[in-house]
Amino acid sequence: NTFIIKAVPEILVEKPILPLIAEIAETVDASGYRQGIDGTIEACAILMACHGAVRANQPLTDTQMKAIIEQLLACENPCTCPHGRPTMITWPASLLEKRFKRTL
Repeated sequence: NTFIIKAVPEILVEKPILPLIAEIAETVDASGYRQGIDGTIEACAILMACHGAVRANQPLTDTQMKAIIEQLLACENPCTCPHGRPTMITWPASLLEKRFKRTL
């Protein structure tokens, strides 16, 4: 019933780590390794990704924003997050023109 945390991924260094550790422990406890070790590790990796994610209203520099887009586009499936939510949407120029009342 005891965990020792010796290190965390660099992306999580500035984040509150206790909620992540608690959620990982709950996930492992709830699954009882029913998904197998690989499935459990993947579930934990997804949790770490979510806890390390950029949050709404978090200020970013231009360099940080460009790096995030480059990393996203390098992903196997850049269009959704691990939970299946969209990471990007497309709006045709015609819709933007209409919304800004720029259509002829």
